[in-house]
Amino acid sequence: MENTNVNWGGTLSDKHIKKIKSKSEEITMDSDLGNMMRTVYAEMRGGDDNAKAIVAESIYNRSKLSSGYEKADGTYTGIVNKFYDVTKSGNATNNVFSNPTDYIYKNSTETDAWRSSVRASLKAHFGLSDVGKGVIFYNSASSTYYDKNPKMIKISLDVTHKGVKGLWKLK
Repeated sequence: MENTNVNWGGTLSDKHIKKIKSKSEEITMDSDLGNMMRTVYAEMRGGDDNAKAIVAESIYNRSKLSSGYEKADGTYTGIVNKFYDVTKSGNATNNVFSNPTDYIYKNSTETDAWRSSVRASLKAHFGLSDVGKGVIFYNSASSTYYDKNPKMIKISLDVTHKGVKGLWKLK
């Protein structure tokens, strides 16, 4: 049996391995998918698996928009650079985004958070996750200016998501 343990993401299911092999792309920290993984980790490393899935899905869902401000350039990297504060110098978690390897191996909690971030990113990237039900915006506050945007609708979920209190998608 082939070893499916990968040092950047823990054990993946056969379904994920098959899909990854069929898409055959190199994943590095600076690749498009690597930027998604680093963003999920920096944004939600203290959150649970559902919260990490929501962050990954918000990036993925924006990349699939046909047009508009929320799309940026359609790449994960473009979307992350335009919308996610972790990429901004001076942000408290910018160093985690910029230098994740400084944190990943500090302790088992950080390593587990990284692996969960990688899994959430891979699942979103391959369309295997829908925890966020079409989410493109999320916030740690339960009410934000998104509530006042006539183009947005708040999403109610049946799952818990430590670290995320509000979710929105386009109407």
